[in-house]
Amino acid sequence: MEVQAAGAGRAQLADSRREWREGIVAQAGPKAGEYFFSTGGPYPVDRLRLDLPQPNTVAPAVVYSCGELGGAWREVSSATLFRLHNGAVEQNNPSLQLMPDTDRHCRVVVDTRNGGLGSGALTVAAGWRPATLTFVARGSAPFTLGVGNASAVSTAVGRDELLMGASSVIATARVGEPLALAQNGNGPSPASADACRYVLWAALLLAVGSLGAIAWRLARSVSHRVPAGDGSGVSGAMASGLGETAAGATDAVRTTSATPQNGANPAAGGAASAASATPAGRQHDGND
Repeated sequence: MEVQAAGAGRAQLADSRREWREGIVAQAGPKAGEYFFSTGGPYPVDRLRLDLPQPNTVAPAVVYSCGELGGAWREVSSATLFRLHNGAVEQNNPSLQLMPDTDRHCRVVVDTRNGGLGSGALTVAAGWRPATLTFVARGSAPFTLGVGNASAVSTAVGRDELLMGASSVIATARVGEPLALAQNGNGPSPASADACRYVLWAALLLAVGSLGAIAWRLARSVSHRVPAGDGSGVSGAMASGLGETAAGATDAVRTTSATPQNGANPAAGGAASAASATPAGRQHDGND
């Protein structure tokens, strides 16, 4: 990273300089013509220089990248790689240009129909433009820049609005010791955020427990109002009442049918007595 302080001096653009990470050795993959390498960090790489191991080599190649191992590969660049040797003159393909890519894992697939890259290791150099920070120098140096809080709200102003035609002086920033994160008065602190999270979880558990207690009490009240076995007792009582009613009806029918018979029998008996008495009387009168 380069830091610029707005002040007097010769105007020079920091993004005209490019940082390079060289000496990256690509490892051969399981398939022919396949090579893998890592840039070593999330650098905004926009240039790749592929150094072929053998002279007089020409091979088309496609470069892929992905953020994490096991992720999907996406194509970022393609070109024809060559290294031609003509006496004391050697020509190499220019650096591959690509959009700034922070993926650290790269894969190169070379066309092997012309023999590929031959023997030897493929070496890679990754280039990117360093980040530039412009600020108004107020106070005495050295100045301290804190980075690393991704949740902080940016208060940056556009560079064109800040400089308004003024020149800037380039200064090199170096990485210092880690510092404690200063609390922002407008944002919540990590401790308060953790406390809020714990309170929310406690409220959720309390609500679930209250619902469970209410459901348990309702179940108990319903079980006390309708005990087990009441349904069978009511059914048995109803069946007994029906049986008694049927028996009473049968007895009434029997009594009704017996009453005419008893009335007829005395009449018949009287008639028989009269009949038996009449002949006897007649005989008695004849004798007289």
